[in-house]
Amino acid sequence: MVSHARTLSFSLALTALSACTVNTSGPTVAPDNVPMLQVGEPRLRAPELGLPVHEAAIVDVALLPPQAGEQWRLASGDADGWVRIWADGKLLAVHHAHPRGLTALQLANDGRWYTAGADGRVLEWRADSLAPQRSLVLGRPITALAVADPHLAISDGKYVQLWSRDGQPQLLWTMAAYAFVTGLAMSPTGGVIAAAELRQWALERGLANHPLA
Repeated sequence: MVSHARTLSFSLALTALSACTVNTSGPTVAPDNVPMLQVGEPRLRAPELGLPVHEAAIVDVALLPPQAGEQWRLASGDADGWVRIWADGKLLAVHHAHPRGLTALQLANDGRWYTAGADGRVLEWRADSLAPQRSLVLGRPITALAVADPHLAISDGKYVQLWSRDGQPQLLWTMAAYAFVTGLAMSPTGGVIAAAELRQWALERGLANHPLA
């Protein structure tokens, strides 16, 4: 019989960050030890042979806006860091976008979509493109990602940050998480963020695990 305490050790702690705590009026100053996004070129590796199907576990998928003549378009990413773009059942493109593994794939309302990985990068893709347009480098493995119209929420497991999606992203808000962040969700305006977390004691006792923990 599984005890109540053991069952709780597997649960995700959901932290709701109220709208009043999220300051979106302008840039904020972060402590020295908080990671900061740097804008750069995607710089993908030289073309590699990509199988038509994923060999590793699929981490995330998103339905993308279909282009002219398409009924549907989809992006999928796996634990080895491969990103595949599909349309009407046909594979259009394959990229080893995050060599240390993909951790999140999110679509914004304007058609742009984002992938994040353990390589410490967020890649921004356009709906009409088969390759990423730019790279946002955090420098630490990214465990969770969420996108709202004007905002990008990112976590390295320790901090939760809210960034603008401008050409030069601005840090709008940051806080230390209570435990290890494994997932993020955000309201359409970016005013409320929810973080799913794994408690440290559960990780230490081997009762729960995460690939990046």
